[in-house]
Amino acid sequence: MSGKQSTSSTNTAALPRSLQLLLQKQQEYAALQALKEASGDLVGRVEKLSEMTNVMADGGEAVAKVLQNWAYVFSVLGSLDMTRGEEGEPVPQMIRLPHPEAEAAAAEEEAAAAAAAAAQGRQ
Repeated sequence: MSGKQSTSSTNTAALPRSLQLLLQKQQEYAALQALKEASGDLVGRVEKLSEMTNVMADGGEAVAKVLQNWAYVFSVLGSLDMTRGEEGEPVPQMIRLPHPEAEAAAAEEEAAAAAAAAAQGRQ
C-alpha cells in the first residue's frame, strides 16, 4: 500500500499545483461521501433501536398493569377463604353474573360436542 502511495505521490509531484489540489479535493470529497453514507447507516440503526426500545417500554407498561391486578386477585381469593370470625360478621360471597357472549360460546361448544358424539355413535 505504501508503494502505491509513493508512486502516486511521485506522479502527483510531476503535475501542476492546481491539478494536485484538484486530486486532493476529489479524495477528500470521496472520503466525505463515505462518511456521509456511514453516518446515514448509523442514523438508521439508531432509529430502529429507538423503535424497538419504545416497543419494549410499551410491553413493560402492559406487564406492570397485569402485575398490579394480581394484588387485587389475591385479596379476593383471600377473602373467599375467610371463615366467619365473630358472630354477625358476614362471610364474603362471590356472585357470578351471566355474560351473554360467554353463554353463547358455551352453548356452541355443547352443541358441537353433542354433534361429535352423535356422529361417533353412528359409526
